[in-house]
Amino acid sequence: MTRRARVRSTRRLLAAMGVLTVAAALAALTMAAAPSRADEPSGTPASGSPEERFRAAGSAYEAGRYEDAGKVYEGLLGEGFDDARVHYNLGNARFKMGRLGPAILSYERALERDPSDADARENLAYADLLIADKVGAPEEEFPARFLALLARGFDPDRATLAFAVLCLLAGVLAAPLWLQPAPFVRRALGTASAFAGALALVCGLVAILEVTLPRSEQAIVLAPSADGRSSPASDGTVLFTVHEGLKVEIRGERPGWIQIGVPNGLAGWIESSQAERI
Repeated sequence: MTRRARVRSTRRLLAAMGVLTVAAALAALTMAAAPSRADEPSGTPASGSPEERFRAAGSAYEAGRYEDAGKVYEGLLGEGFDDARVHYNLGNARFKMGRLGPAILSYERALERDPSDADARENLAYADLLIADKVGAPEEEFPARFLALLARGFDPDRATLAFAVLCLLAGVLAAPLWLQPAPFVRRALGTASAFAGALALVCGLVAILEVTLPRSEQAIVLAPSADGRSSPASDGTVLFTVHEGLKVEIRGERPGWIQIGVPNGLAGWIESSQAERI
């Protein structure tokens, strides 16, 4: 086979790969856009009243009736409308009512559902300044910090959508190589397609890591204070005391008790009623 024939064969292969990439990206886009059954609210009312109640709660909040607004948001969540906006607004209402722990819990839940919510992150950071416990967390290594940074902007759905869009773009850029364009156009298309493909791989890796990496359960202390004990019993030795609003890691569970890990590395048992999972 001559060099010219080999070049034509390579171009056709790249173009064919581009067409296949477009098809795969379209399939991934369809999967990413399809709503998951697990994400659908359970027990959604047939009427349009939930949206009306959501707006009414906002009006109550603006009028200073924070307790009324909070009750409406809690009712919506109880009906299955597990939306980041509802959690965020509930956090604001709870904060205005002076309920620091529940407010932090709501902000954390809002960020669980929408990691890119800058308002929830700012309000959470401000609320964290008000908690009694100033417990320093150990310094994270670079991989953990990098993954945490990516997680702020990408949840699995967003990462999958970005992967699909970038694959589609890479395929669209590579497909014209089948037509054997001029050398300059060919180099530009090849470079752009490779760049889009590399970004797609990064987004795909983020999506895989978000889904497969194990995540520890975390909770927010809601009691004014809770004693961390050496055993799940009221006569256990008190090892430390935590206060309302502190985020802790759940490491174990017994009837009526949970074992928590504090950011500075201490661990102990508190009554399960004194904290709530995020």
